[in-house]
Amino acid sequence: MASRYIIRTLRKSDLAAVRDMVIKTFVYHEPAGRHLRFTEPEFYKLYDRFAPYINFNTSAVAEVVHEDSKARHLGVVSCHISVPLSAPVDLEDLSEPRLLLGVFDELHKPFEDALKKRMISHDRVLHSLIGATKAEYHGKGVYKKVLAHFSEQVERDARWDAAVAECTSPITRHLKITQLGWKEECFIRYEDYEVDGKRPFAGLKGGASLVWKEYNRGASR
Repeated sequence: MASRYIIRTLRKSDLAAVRDMVIKTFVYHEPAGRHLRFTEPEFYKLYDRFAPYINFNTSAVAEVVHEDSKARHLGVVSCHISVPLSAPVDLEDLSEPRLLLGVFDELHKPFEDALKKRMISHDRVLHSLIGATKAEYHGKGVYKKVLAHFSEQVERDARWDAAVAECTSPITRHLKITQLGWKEECFIRYEDYEVDGKRPFAGLKGGASLVWKEYNRGASR
């Protein structure tokens, strides 16, 4: 049975499926999430803080279709979610993700300096927040197509002077740098990260990266 993918922008009807896919990916498959023992309820809280600010125009999904005597749409199997960097999201009361969010805070320090040098305000920056692919579709190039669609939409949208992402996946980091032409501003090895003299990620290989790209140079701000 032949299959094909439809790559398109996010719709409101996709939100429930995307939410469930993202949570299960980060709780059960993402190394940092597993190391910190994220639970589904806490990660649902984290995701739901950002959900009201989703930018549908630059968020993308891959939908799989099986072709037989009648095309059957089997639903969304990969996604990328964007929100404005200026979204007023309060995460202070979330306990489980706190250590990983601390890593992200460190990553953003040199990025903030880069924005100031270029006089780019937060409301002109798109946050490439999170992406996920169902496990059975890993290695099929689906997320690469989703990211390409995301990038095309950002290029067309004059609202954004820049886009930024914190990458915990080496695959996403590689794709954004090599495929989309993003720049790596900062990288933190998990094993090197310290809080109050302790290393909460000891034994975890890899790290987190902040990558970004400047768009629409010369646009009025």
